[in-house]
Amino acid sequence: MRKTLSDEELRSELVALEGQGHKRLILVWGEHPSYSAEEMARIVHIAYATKSGKGEIRRVNINAAPLDVEGYRTMKAAGIGTYQVFQETYHHPTTGQCIPRARARATTCGA
Repeated sequence: MRKTLSDEELRSELVALEGQGHKRLILVWGEHPSYSAEEMARIVHIAYATKSGKGEIRRVNINAAPLDVEGYRTMKAAGIGTYQVFQETYHHPTTGQCIPRARARATTCGA
């Protein structure tokens, strides 16, 4: 199951990661109308601003759907490291056969 963390949950997870010595982070966004470049940049700022003791995130990378040019400028201004674009394509006949089965039995198609 996927979940969008609240700001408080995000800060808590960041503190835990920093406590384990992590310095780099990859944030992953699915496709959703509320996931704008501005919202992603806001989350990136939270990640950079959250510090725990001597720990801090020094590089935030992004994995998300393609943006327009202004969106990429927003991400660059937020100070991200790398923007990794996911581009999904589907073979519709196979997807139609696999998805209901996978959801119902929590298995992968063809297993």
